[in-house]
Amino acid sequence: MVAKHSARSIIRSSLWFYLRSITNLVGGFIYWLIISVIAGASVVGLTSATVSLALLIANIVLLGTETSVQKFIGHCIGRKDKECVSRYFWSTFAFIIAVSTVSAAILFALGLEGLSYGRITPQMLVLAGLIVLLNVFNAFDSLLIAHLEVKPVFLGAVLGQLARIPLGAFLVLNGWGWVGATIGYMILA
Repeated sequence: MVAKHSARSIIRSSLWFYLRSITNLVGGFIYWLIISVIAGASVVGLTSATVSLALLIANIVLLGTETSVQKFIGHCIGRKDKECVSRYFWSTFAFIIAVSTVSAAILFALGLEGLSYGRITPQMLVLAGLIVLLNVFNAFDSLLIAHLEVKPVFLGAVLGQLARIPLGAFLVLNGWGWVGATIGYMILA
């Protein structure tokens, strides 16, 4: 691959990645604004606590694999070694599935046992477990990003935001409160 073409691909991919980030930031702002107007700060607070717990746990147990695998896959792509790409992706994906499943199972079990800690309710633990489990799909984003194929990731962000906002608003308006707001959030988890 010629360096000029490579630089052009990187710049084009960077633009799509930037647009994805802007889409998620603007969409997230609109989502939280709508939820706060419909249901108030307490719903936003409970949803935020649930999501933050899930993301904290996911980031701790995943050990940065979703980001680091991009580097290793990118190196394999640079060498045009498809077997290496496959090996890194599937071994990382298996690790992500294993630790996410175990973490989610622990959260589910704690929630189903009715355990709570402070203001973290059993329902929050169960939903946090579901968010942790849904994070396994982020590995596919990492694979696309490593291939500099960020346009589909951007389009997924746009579609996700377009689904998240009406779904979350609909659930909250229909009495689901913070649970509905959390389910709406999970569209992009």
